[in-house]
Amino acid sequence: MLPRMVTKSISQGGSFTDDMASVGMKAGSQLIEYKVYKASDVPEVAEYLELADDELIHYFVRLRTGDGEPIALSYTYISAKIVPAINVKALEGSLTEYLHSVGVYRGGALHKMSAHLPSESQKKLLGVGNVALLLNEHITYDEQRRPYEYIKTYYISSQYAYTFRTGFLAER
Repeated sequence: MLPRMVTKSISQGGSFTDDMASVGMKAGSQLIEYKVYKASDVPEVAEYLELADDELIHYFVRLRTGDGEPIALSYTYISAKIVPAINVKALEGSLTEYLHSVGVYRGGALHKMSAHLPSESQKKLLGVGNVALLLNEHITYDEQRRPYEYIKTYYISSQYAYTFRTGFLAER
């Protein structure tokens, strides 16, 4: 039986939990790693999040699942200036729901898509061989237009696709 595939409109945003629900699957999340960096330790990320060298960044890696099966790996950086503390236990659920619970709401995002072959650790965590992974890399902004999140999510490409609308179709 072929796995159900999520086909998501990039312009509509939405969470992984919403995406899984759209195809009748239960979203899951397994925390692989959590640490806090000084912005100076990850200068490229600090630049995306508009942070000074001495400010802090939450970093975590999560395996995202649908009905218990691996779908994606997310590498997430969150500005401690916007989200000073994170309940690590909450990272095993919906990050979007957690952020809403602390008053952070998405205002918009800048996305970049590309395809990659998995690293050895990604192969192991996702249970795949040399298959293409769809990378959605994005910076998320809050309603005050402040960047609060930089995330790189690698999706198993046979299970996740994005759609784009242009011209008059973008108005829908």
